[in-house]
Amino acid sequence: MKKLLLLLVVFVFAVSGAFAESTATATGHVDAEIIAPISVSETTHLNFGRWASPTSGPGTVVISPAAAPSPAPSGVTSVAGGTAASAGIFAVTNDGGVPYAPSVTPATVTITNPNSDTMSVGTFTYSCNSNCTNATLYVGATLSIAQNQAAGAYTGEYTLTLTY
Repeated sequence: MKKLLLLLVVFVFAVSGAFAESTATATGHVDAEIIAPISVSETTHLNFGRWASPTSGPGTVVISPAAAPSPAPSGVTSVAGGTAASAGIFAVTNDGGVPYAPSVTPATVTITNPNSDTMSVGTFTYSCNSNCTNATLYVGATLSIAQNQAAGAYTGEYTLTLTY
């Protein structure tokens, strides 16, 4: 009987060892980085320059998004004097060169003279379209001029949005 009891005790210890638990721990880490908000300010207006009103159909003037763009007219003739054509120029401050993407709203801008005559500006283009890190961003666009467009100085506004 002692042998049987000894065998039973050995068996219980053997079986209970098979179900023994093992544990381990590790330390996890949490990190975060906050960047400063992106900021942008206009340093130079988008300016199409001075043009004669077309008399034989509508015309357009395209300003490219460059430091010193040459206007690309179609159906219109430039006129000496006035302010030189220029792309819109914006100073951008982004934290550590984090890439941004530009966009303009509205897609078509109505510009108006003092007599409430209008023209439209659209097809906005940028010196960089996505993954931009430049501290200077140039904005170009296309001005649509109607046949016999009323004379005057036209102005309007658009909103440039930069998104991280």
